[in-house]
Amino acid sequence: MRKYLTHPLAVIPAISVVIVFVIPFLFRLLHISAVWRISLCFILINMVAAWFFGRWQKHRGLPFWISFCLPILFALNVWLQYAPYNYWFAGIYLVLTWLAVLKD
Repeated sequence: MRKYLTHPLAVIPAISVVIVFVIPFLFRLLHISAVWRISLCFILINMVAAWFFGRWQKHRGLPFWISFCLPILFALNVWLQYAPYNYWFAGIYLVLTWLAVLKD
């Protein structure tokens, strides 16, 4: 199990699950307002993660499909518990990941 979780193809989906599902849940438990939750989670943390995943994908030579992990998990989370206007963030994360891959 440890060998699987340390493989680069497993790390990005695992971190994506934590970022998309666990962190917003912890923010809700801490009674952080919705505005701050969206600002911190959706804008700051997830966008930085999307950029980091794109850079990591490029440096590790990971397959193209790995760039869809964060946006798809985020869209699933929006479908489960958030307002439909948040779907725009999934596209933004995908574009940020691709821009990071294309960066020199």
